[in-house]
Formats: sequence, C-alpha cells, structure tokens
Amino acid sequence: MTPVKTRIDGFVGLRATRLPDARGALVRLFDSNLARMLGTGTTWKQILQSHTAQKNTLRGLHVQLPPHPEAKLVTCQQGQMFWVVVDVRAGSTTFGQWDALTLSGDTGDGFYAAPGLAHGCLSLSDDVVLTIASNEDFKPEFGAGIHWQDSELGIRWPVQGTPMLSDAHAAYPSFAAFRRILCAPEVREAAHA
Repeated sequence: MTPVKTRIDGFVGLRATRLPDARGALVRLFDSNLARMLGTGTTWKQILQSHTAQKNTLRGLHVQLPPHPEAKLVTCQQGQMFWVVVDVRAGSTTFGQWDALTLSGDTGDGFYAAPGLAHGCLSLSDDVVLTIASNEDFKPEFGAGIHWQDSELGIRWPVQGTPMLSDAHAAYPSFAAFRRILCAPEVREAAHA
C-alpha cells in the first residue's frame, strides 16, 4: 500500500498494489512498514466486514467521542463507496473541514483515519463490501453524529435523488449542535485525560 496525502492531517488514502497472476491476485491490506510510514502503532481491536446491498445508501456522519475515539483502517473488497471524513478534533488546524475518497473493489484501495474524525459513506454501486479495522471497541454511549446535509459543512455528496438512510442517521443534529456536544465539560475532560 502506498500512502496518498489528503487535505486532512490524519486521513491518508492507501493505494493498493495488486500482485496478479494466472490464479487471481493478492493485495496486502496492512503491514508494519505501513504502520511506520503512517506514524502509528495502532493495535486493532475489531475487524469488521460491512455489506451495503443497494446503491445510493448513505451512512453517517458518525463519530465515537473521547475518551474512546476510533482510528480506522478501511479497504474496499467489492463495489464502490464514496467515503467522507470531517475533522472534529478540538484544536486541529482543519477542524470543521471535510475530505473524501472513492473506494473501489477493483483496486482494493483504502484509507487510514486517525482518531477524532467523523465518518460517512455513500454506496456508488450495489453490493459494496468493506473491511473495517478499528482500534476501539464499539461503545454506543460515546457515539454522536452530524447531519449529512449540514449546510455549514457543505459536503458535496454524489447522491442520486433521495438516498436510503436510517431513521437514526436522518435525525443527527447540525454541526453547530454537534459542536455544543463536543464542548460539553465531560467530553473536554475526557479528551484531555
């Protein structure tokens, strides 16, 4: 995997190197050399497989708050997914900014995202399969979200009509309301613990 810089520090695209032969192909998803290049000694606590059945399905924007923010390593095994991150790290020079990558199973490309980035994704094809590694266990009590259509963030989603969206994600608050949650004393203390 070759790191590819993005506009957000801590969000790194990963260009896969496919090793094809007559039997098929091999793609290395992660190794210790990549960890050193990224400057992370992350220990992965969860490795998940995500399947999105229908094109134009939208998830997020979601984040796990301190003291359990998640680093993620995501690769696409099948289909195409548009993946967005928003920097919600207090004090970051890119706080409130977003960037996106398109992942494809044809290439096996992926990304690494440092803790403190909110995530959302939109399926660009049917039957998208992703592998997602996380350095934290899922803790729903620390979960929060931001509405995908927030006008302040101005994310340019390549949606077609109305996307398929869960009721929970449709009810996520604005970025302004999320910032109030982020500035709550208990969250600020946990971030500095």
